[in-house]
Amino acid sequence: MDKKAQSKKDERTGVEIMNVVNEYYNPKLKDKDIPLNLVDYIDYYKDVRRNDLDPAVVKRCDVLKNKLTSYEIAHATTIIIENINDDFRNSFIDYERQNRYALSTLNRELVFIKTLSTHAKSKGLKVSLELDRFSKEYKEKNNS
Repeated sequence: MDKKAQSKKDERTGVEIMNVVNEYYNPKLKDKDIPLNLVDYIDYYKDVRRNDLDPAVVKRCDVLKNKLTSYEIAHATTIIIENINDDFRNSFIDYERQNRYALSTLNRELVFIKTLSTHAKSKGLKVSLELDRFSKEYKEKNNS
């Protein structure tokens, strides 16, 4: 084999190696691989971020997943990430208040729902335009 042919073969091999390395570190995900509903997305999030999450955050994910599952049952609905907006926020706040969750818990969960939605956006899923102000701190109204 002459030097020109060998050089071309080496160049092609180098490009192929770069593609394999790039695919390994940045795998292409198909839309069907990324859940569109929030409850299933929590498991996806934990799997994708498994090396970055503290055990406390994993536990928080599980607690939020259970609450959201209960919310879905109570409202006979599925929470689609694209539909996380002010209407969902208000409904979720009402649900949490009815179940007498602490205000700090409610605010922490709103922030975490926004975190999950922002992560979903970074993965290419559609999110509501209202998401930017979603986790604005909720405060109890004084009725006096």
